[in-house]
Amino acid sequence: MVSSKRAVVVGCLMALILALATSVGAAGPRLNVNASGLPKSISGGTLDVVLDPQTSPVASRPGTVQLTAPGLLHAKPNEDFEGTWPAAGWEVLDNMEGVYQWGARDCHPHTGAKAAWCIGGGTTGTSTSCSTLYPANYETWAVYGPFSLADAAQVTWHFSIQGQCEFEDQCRKDWFKYGISTNGADFNTGYYCGDWRNEDGGNGYTNVSADISSWAGQLEVWIALIFVSDGSTQYGGMMVDDIWVETTAATPTHTPTVAPTDTATPTQTTEVTPSPTATQGDTATPTPSPTATVPGEPRRLYLPLIQSRAAGLSLAVDV
Repeated sequence: MVSSKRAVVVGCLMALILALATSVGAAGPRLNVNASGLPKSISGGTLDVVLDPQTSPVASRPGTVQLTAPGLLHAKPNEDFEGTWPAAGWEVLDNMEGVYQWGARDCHPHTGAKAAWCIGGGTTGTSTSCSTLYPANYETWAVYGPFSLADAAQVTWHFSIQGQCEFEDQCRKDWFKYGISTNGADFNTGYYCGDWRNEDGGNGYTNVSADISSWAGQLEVWIALIFVSDGSTQYGGMMVDDIWVETTAATPTHTPTVAPTDTATPTQTTEVTPSPTATQGDTATPTPSPTATVPGEPRRLYLPLIQSRAAGLSLAVDV
């Protein structure tokens, strides 16, 4: 659990309460709007209120009101960590008061000169040696969003990872996690743990293409890079580079109009009584043989993205 009290945006218009009063005069319809419960992230912004001219308020008939908050939604992520970090749309959190955080460093990039390192930022991590080991009982998040997938039918999240953390069955000790959320607080996550330093995706990286089409159509989406360690063995940690989200828009289908056809008059048929079907006996299911571990094989594990909230993964939200 991250102890930082920095706010994570929970929703574009969460718990929005509107009180509308309208009247028609020479200057046109008037609209008074009162809003409460808005996230702090938009407290300094503006809300545009647009009356649909086809249904402008007259007498007791309410009009159609559209609320927008300009500038709140970010572009779909496309991050190579070559520029200023944290870049626009990213927020970095940790449980060590800013000593170590996700940071853009030149230690072992996939492409270009820099990649995100799980301890490469913060007051100490920014200048620490590339051979430094991550600390014990450490947690850091880099959260991007919100951005929209409202126009998407299929969505793939691409990124590249490299590095090492402690291996344990089910990744129960140290983990790198990638997460996706529709509220900025509860993330569905996929896990990596163990040794991922010598893969064939370029410069030792693994290229990941995660299908996140289950979130297609969502107006607001957040993604997160998460690293967590326990109190035992430490390693160099994980690097992430070249993040981008690929979307495919829904293709409208045209349904042709079929001309009606004449319906033939049905003829009477003789009903056939079905013969009884024999019941087969139980078939024994063979017991699978255990898979042998190849000597010298890297000890590592990948647990794919799950469609439920991962226990213990939540950020303190201040709204």
